Amino acid sequence: MLTQDPSAAPRLADACLVVDALEPHVREELVGNLTSKELVNYTSVFDGSIAGAHGDQSRLEAVDRRYAWVKRNLKAKEELWGVFPPQWRVPQLLCMSLCRLTKTHLLEILDTAGPTDVQVLLQALHRTIEFEREMDEYFGAGGSGADDGGGDGSDEAGQEEDDEKDGASAGQVRAKYERMRKEKEVAEQRGGRALPMDSAAASLAKASFRGVISGSFEDHLGPYVELEERQLMDMLDTLVVEETWGKVSGLGGDAEVAGQSSSSMGGDGGGGGGGGGGSTVGGAGSSSSGEVLTSAGQVFLNIKKVFRRCSNLTRGKTLLALHAVFTRVLKAYASKLNTRAQSAGKFLNPIS
Repeated sequence: MLTQDPSAAPRLADACLVVDALEPHVREELVGNLTSKELVNYTSVFDGSIAGAHGDQSRLEAVDRRYAWVKRNLKAKEELWGVFPPQWRVPQLLCMSLCRLTKTHLLEILDTAGPTDVQVLLQALHRTIEFEREMDEYFGAGGSGADDGGGDGSDEAGQEEDDEKDGASAGQVRAKYERMRKEKEVAEQRGGRALPMDSAAASLAKASFRGVISGSFEDHLGPYVELEERQLMDMLDTLVVEETWGKVSGLGGDAEVAGQSSSSMGGDGGGGGGGGGGSTVGGAGSSSSGEVLTSAGQVFLNIKKVFRRCSNLTRGKTLLALHAVFTRVLKAYASKLNTRAQSAGKFLNPIS
């Protein structure tokens, strides 16, 4: 451990600077060996197909333990990560590799485990999305990355022009040109070749962890869509049964519902003096034009809730599948209203 030898960290940091000046494959081999070791440790714990792995750890219910393991190791080895030059982005590269391995493991679980309880599936997805968000915050993913000197010369040149147009100070422009000059000198010392790991590290500067793991759930959310559809359809039956279709004071029974239903469903003019100005729709007063069924408001409110709930989980094919569900629900609602209107019409007296 570095804590046992205080002088070890500075020596290792200097050694990394030497590695940075050597051929690209030296740095790739160093970071690659470190990453491979961490991946093997992770796999030995969470991959159920590996001998000696704990069966409970490889289940979908244990997904939270995976993320706790990653965060614990990142925190415990912060001193080690500090040895490497910041522009290498070693901990971020390692974490991204662990996330991609986790996605592979989860795909194997989802493909082979058979039918999965919807609540377990959603809980695992929620926790995965939360972990991805935490990693974005931890590494500052999506930031400008201006402090690490990432990006190529063409991007810097474009920024110079923009800054000059925006009135950047002479000192700022001069500092950027100086940085560009130094980057050019380093590139010339390397024979004009861009290091592969430089490109990988630079791409991570703005890369997000969102979707890296949670994307594995996309093709397995069919049970969730079916559950939402069943709940919406059950809600329709309740709302249509409870729908009053407006009330006329002083009347009662089926005649009360039928008399107002002809008005609320757009029946012919007058409709008899009993309707009068005291009629209400869904228990709330309104004018004869623009009457809205109480059930309609509830139907669209529930659809909106389902849409928001799904969009917080995914905005891919699952959300598209829910669009088809909404279409079927609204058609079913219209059909139930039509049936209810026809039943109510039987109680209307023929117009003389």
